Amino acid sequence: ESIGSTGINLGWLVNMRLGQYFDVRTYPLNLVFTEKQFLYGLKYPNRQLDEFTLTTKKIQGITLSWPVQVKFSSDRIKNLRVYMFSGGKVEYDFAANSSAQKDQDIIKLRKIDYGLEGGIGFHFYFPVFVLTPELKMGYGLRNMHIRNPDSKYSNVIDQVYSRTITLSLTVE
Repeated sequence: ESIGSTGINLGWLVNMRLGQYFDVRTYPLNLVFTEKQFLYGLKYPNRQLDEFTLTTKKIQGITLSWPVQVKFSSDRIKNLRVYMFSGGKVEYDFAANSSAQKDQDIIKLRKIDYGLEGGIGFHFYFPVFVLTPELKMGYGLRNMHIRNPDSKYSNVIDQVYSRTITLSLTVE
């Protein structure tokens, strides 16, 4: 079973205003550092390989993500503006192990993913800066798993899709 984990995202936001309420935005440089974790319940653990009845396998990820989003903003009410957005994304994982050959006990993942995302945010206007908290949900559309029938850790997994919840803070 999959275990939820945390990560960090470093990005550079570019915004183009289309009209009074609509914007198109992207992150041309957006690095995501994550860790995927899988928990296995083994009936017959191999104690010589440090396996236990409950064993965790971790996969590190360093991903370059390129999202394109359409943003709809409300009117500004005093020092607050609410917005929502949706769009798509393409991701390339530099740390994906899709070409690894030697280790039979690793879970192989593809390097390229694509998906949809959407969310809501708030612009808080202060005298010298704008603070923008944002909550975003991402939904991967590609099965990332490369099944290895010879691996006891890989052959029990049918599909691996990326699902993310991101809380961002932007200061302008």
